[in-house]
This record gives sequence, C-alpha cells and structure tokens, in this order.
Amino acid sequence: MLRQISLQVANKTPVLVPRAGYKNFVMSEALAQIEKDCERFCPVPRFPPQKVAIVGAGSDIGRIAALFLKQQKVVKTLALYDDVPERYVLGIANDLAHIDTSTEIEAFQGRVFLKPALYV
Repeated sequence: MLRQISLQVANKTPVLVPRAGYKNFVMSEALAQIEKDCERFCPVPRFPPQKVAIVGAGSDIGRIAALFLKQQKVVKTLALYDDVPERYVLGIANDLAHIDTSTEIEAFQGRVFLKPALYV
C-alpha cells in the first residue's frame, strides 16, 4: 500500500502552490493536500515569535549573529548581552534598531543584567 502511494506521488508532476510567507514553494498534489490539512488544523503562525538572547554580542561573531537574527520573522525580541564594557553592546543595539524589521532589540551590559537578558 505504501509503495503504491509513493509511486503515485513520484509520478505526479510538481505544482506551484502560492502561500503567504513562502516564495517558490513547489510540491506535488499529495503534499499540497497535506499542507492544506495542516493549515486547517494547525494554529497560525506555526512557530510563535520568540525571544532570543545573544551572550557575547559585542564580539565579531556576536555582531554577525545579531545581524542575521534581526532579519528572522520567528524572532520577536533580540536581546544582546555582553559583560565586557569595551565591546559597546549599546552601540551595536542602536545600529541594529535602525534596520526596518519587526524584531525588537534589547541591550544589556554587565553581569548584573544577565538574568533580564535571558528571560522574558
């Protein structure tokens, strides 16, 4: 039975199914039906926006990670934390806040602010 279904799915030509939030999403008719059923029963959005904290955001890698995470729709709040004062996390947060996305930016500097940076 499973083999027959997989052969039927393999023989189908891919169909372009337009969906909000996805670009060039190509799937077969069987997968399109599964996707419709999932959208009907799954809550929207499937992945609720989350708070993400970057510990060590003042380093070179932390800055790049913050730039990439700022552009993700799944991230609601991006918290930048570093305990070294010379790394200027507040300046990095100010630069990232000017990027036009829906992600909010929070900046924390110093060991006293580690707990608020990690928790909502």
